[in-house]
Amino acid sequence: MASPDAEIDEGVPDDAVVIRHIGLAVGLIVALGIQLIPLPDRLIEITGDADAARKAWIVLSLISLMAIWWVTEAIAISATALLPLIVLPFFEIMPVSGVGAQYMSSTIVLLMGGMMFAKAIERWELHERIALNVVNIVGASPSMLILGFMVATAIISMWISNTATTLMMMPITISVARAVVGKGTKGASLTVALLLGVCFAANIGGLGTLVGSPTNLIVQEQLRIFTDREISFTSWMLLGVPVVVILTPLAWLYLSSSHSNWTLAILQLRVPRCAGAWRRSARLLCLRRAL
Repeated sequence: MASPDAEIDEGVPDDAVVIRHIGLAVGLIVALGIQLIPLPDRLIEITGDADAARKAWIVLSLISLMAIWWVTEAIAISATALLPLIVLPFFEIMPVSGVGAQYMSSTIVLLMGGMMFAKAIERWELHERIALNVVNIVGASPSMLILGFMVATAIISMWISNTATTLMMMPITISVARAVVGKGTKGASLTVALLLGVCFAANIGGLGTLVGSPTNLIVQEQLRIFTDREISFTSWMLLGVPVVVILTPLAWLYLSSSHSNWTLAILQLRVPRCAGAWRRSARLLCLRRAL
């Protein structure tokens, strides 16, 4: 019967397994090594007493251990994320209830909702429908093709994570580029411009709403903690949406001017309209988001 470690490492390259084992050992050594270092006097001055400084030193060991284990994937990333739930109560740094509450803070729940929404979009291919219909509207010339994909990406990225948006849009972008350019897709100027446009637009669109990027939620949470200032979803949009509206065309103009030496003729690309009627689930998804 195979050992549990063998089952976990099955199908993983040998180099990755070695890195995992090294990371597991190095993480523990670094964490314990930090505890062997005398407490800095400056840390004691900042915290006010030696006991608080010792707890802060333990937290530093925990952060170092988690960072190394995350980078090397010594154990499952999700398992590493649960270490504070064990370590902090054990050393009486924070009660279990306090640590557990951080795992379900409003920021985490909102981010989780955005990820669920992204999965629903992917399941019903809603991103493909939006992208292809926008391209149909703006036109088929190379520059307008880039604009169409950038507008579609920015719109989608406003409502789900910009990273998830990029991952979903890339296959569509590459397929369209292959259909337009042909065999020389890789390295073609239009392909490069389309891919860069999607990446730029995903980051720009992520500024539009709180759920557009995890960093937006972190900023909102830190402002609430340190300044007692609450930023609502609507307030963020009043500032973020105009930024998206301004930066997206500017990024498009930059890409268009950077690739003005295209040898491609004006291509009449017939992007097929979304095949078939919209499924009821897709319509409901759009309606719920609009409401």
